[in-house]
Formats: sequence, structure tokens, C-alpha cells
Amino acid sequence: MSRGFNIKGTIWFILMVQLFLFPVSSYSQEIDSIELRFNGDDLYVRTSFRPPKRFIEEARNGMRKELRIYIDLFRVWKNWPDEYVYGIEIINRIAGDALRGDFVATSLNKVRRVLIEKRFRTFDSMISWLTSIDSLHLLNTRSLEPGEYYIKVTVESIIKQLPPVIGYLLFFVPEKEFSVSKDSESFRVGGR
Repeated sequence: MSRGFNIKGTIWFILMVQLFLFPVSSYSQEIDSIELRFNGDDLYVRTSFRPPKRFIEEARNGMRKELRIYIDLFRVWKNWPDEYVYGIEIINRIAGDALRGDFVATSLNKVRRVLIEKRFRTFDSMISWLTSIDSLHLLNTRSLEPGEYYIKVTVESIIKQLPPVIGYLLFFVPEKEFSVSKDSESFRVGGR
């Protein structure tokens, strides 16, 4: 008598492999603060965040890392989902050699097409530069309709991409090492 295909056993095996090969990060990561500053009609954003300890240790040991930072402006509606208005994506990449004491970080602002590459002598100075955004000009508020708005900051670390075919077959494999987001206090533009 043949046993046939055991679906419960197969699902159990896949879940256990995922649990042991791709453990969930229990390290704390958070966005510290989102500060908004108006200079006339121009809106500037300042923020910083703390990546998880595992991310820092892997980068310190020479593993290449990539952070994606999304700074998005949303309009608040009372009886409707919030409306996406404008956003900026910043891609930060880390590459370093701890033995030589040479650390290189690049930052690409995809909207404004600005690429910055910096070399650092210490790892900690590189991490502090990558994890803080100081006075980023978001937009001019004259182009906005009167209403209530807020800023949402999202930080993600992308795991090295799998080839497309394997990505489709192993759909249960996570694509992000971590992802964290935070909303600012709401503010009014125009009107009363």
C-alpha cells in the first residue's frame, strides 16, 4: 500500500527550513525622530534612525549593505485613505575593509539624481553619516492644495537579490532584512 504525497509534512518541512535559515531579527531598530522645518514656503526634513545590531556587525565585518530610505508626503483625508502626494527615495550603500581601515559610503537621491561618495577613517563615523538626514529639502508648499499633511519615513535594508526564477519559486524567502517606518506629526498647509 503506497502512502502517497503528504502535504502536511511538506508544509511543515518548508516552514522549519525557513525558520532556521532565515531567522526573524529580534534586534531593536527604530526611527528616532522626524523634525520638520519651514523656511518660507520650503519644507525641510531632518531625521535619524538606528539600524539593528546584526546589520552593524555584518557591515563592520566587511559585508556590503544597502539601505533604502523613503521620505513621503501624505495628505490626510477624514473619511478616505490618506493620499500619497510626493516622495524621495535615497539609496545608501556601504562597502568597507576593516583591516585597512578604509570605509566607503555612497548615497544616491533618486529623485534629484545626486550621487555622493564619501570615504571614512572610522566605521562609526560612516554609520552616523548614513543613518541621519540633516535638512533635506522636500518641496515647496506653494504647489500643495490647502489641507492637513504628514511625512512618513521608511527605512529598509534589502537582502541581496535572488535570481528572478528562484525568487518566484521561493516566494516565502524574505526580501528585506528589516523595514521600519514612522509618521511625523500632522501639519496644515494654506487655508485657515
